[in-house]
Amino acid sequence: MRTTSLLRGLFILLFLFSSAPACVSTKTVPENELRWPGRRRDMAVRGFGRDSVRLGPSSSVRFLRADGLYTPWVSASSLWTNHQGVFLRRRGPDGTPGATLEGLAWGNIRQAELKNFEGGQSVLATVGSVAIVTLFVAAVAADVKDASDCAKGSSGCHGGSHTATAAQVASVGAHAASAVDAANDRGTPGAPSDRYFSLPDAERPSAEGARPLFTDAARRKAVIKGLVALETTVTPDAKGEPRPQPGAFAGARFGNFVDAGVGVRTLSRGDQAPAQRVVAGRVGLHGEFGARRHFALPVSVDVGAGEGVTTYVRVNWGARVRIFDELTIGLHPASPTFVERETGGGRSGWTVSSGAELSWGF
Repeated sequence: MRTTSLLRGLFILLFLFSSAPACVSTKTVPENELRWPGRRRDMAVRGFGRDSVRLGPSSSVRFLRADGLYTPWVSASSLWTNHQGVFLRRRGPDGTPGATLEGLAWGNIRQAELKNFEGGQSVLATVGSVAIVTLFVAAVAADVKDASDCAKGSSGCHGGSHTATAAQVASVGAHAASAVDAANDRGTPGAPSDRYFSLPDAERPSAEGARPLFTDAARRKAVIKGLVALETTVTPDAKGEPRPQPGAFAGARFGNFVDAGVGVRTLSRGDQAPAQRVVAGRVGLHGEFGARRHFALPVSVDVGAGEGVTTYVRVNWGARVRIFDELTIGLHPASPTFVERETGGGRSGWTVSSGAELSWGF
């Protein structure tokens, strides 16, 4: 029963890790960090204490008013500001979008709260969930095998198990996640929720000269941005000698999290054999960490075919570092790669390749 106990132990640890409600963070910042309009990209703003908090078009914002009430959560991409206050676009009486601006004067705001989706932690949670499913299947298979051995009278059988079952662990994790989510929704204790963004007419600031908090380009990139990349990998050939495999990728990133596109790669076979070109589609995740988004964890899969190649599969993982604006450098160590070639076309099967990339988002 040692195998089953070990698998269940790993299952418990991974479940608690991946079920933690850490994919969304909420932090408090001074209201003056949101005063300046026309921001061209996500940026780190100063929180209370030494915390840095990411502020971007995809951030959710709510304000604590001077009367102790909170505004509803709104998207930062819908906010306008000027020297008098912060404004939210409303539909007009005839349903026209963005027809009117309703706002709060800066003097009527105590502080702001920012809620952000944490892509890096979400990628880790996704990978953990996949590992959980794999271990759960392995644990069930081990239980079936142990039960079969016991039925045959094996001396290694015991009359019970003190290890928590998967269902019990799932129940505990679900209750814990629900409790934390409920606490996050309640906000600050004792502060009632307010359903209105604006104050009475006499206290409303003038919207003259107000501009969007983020530019049109910044708001568009928060939804979808183009991606181009130059890549190269090193893969051993049939003799075990490293061979460079240069390539290029073009696609899009959705919500600063999901990547999709098409790439071209040249497969060098050595022995003066002509290189083979493959075209592969890519789907993956790009999880960013920190308020400044300097570091990201990418995970993706390439699937394609090409000249003399019937199947090409590569599992990409590694790290990306942002060096300027949307320019990043990525490293992909020990990525599993499968190539199935036509008869007589060279070596087929699984190999491990490592590589690097230079990518730009626009």
